[in-house]
Amino acid sequence: MHRLMIFTPQPAVLADFYCRLFGLQVGHRETGFVDVASPSGVRLAFHQGRSAPSRALKLCFYAADVAAERARLIEQGVPMGQLKGNADALWFCDGQDPDGNCLQISNRA
Repeated sequence: MHRLMIFTPQPAVLADFYCRLFGLQVGHRETGFVDVASPSGVRLAFHQGRSAPSRALKLCFYAADVAAERARLIEQGVPMGQLKGNADALWFCDGQDPDGNCLQISNRA
């Protein structure tokens, strides 16, 4: 797989959101299309088009300290749900991007 493409009426807004909050870098930008990448090489493309928030899509980001990352995202205005965990020390929290897509922070490597 080369990249995951997400269709959205606002590609620049979503690209800027993920770059600003999760440290992704813009690789290529043109009208209606922005390609971003993480330091690990994962690539996302935000493409101009119709969008409907989907339960089938969840972008997951690693956080060593999920509670601290949740607090940081909330301070930035990101809607975040409750912190959840289990006895095996797996912690995670779901939130939403500006298009309403589900995102998750988790300490699962």
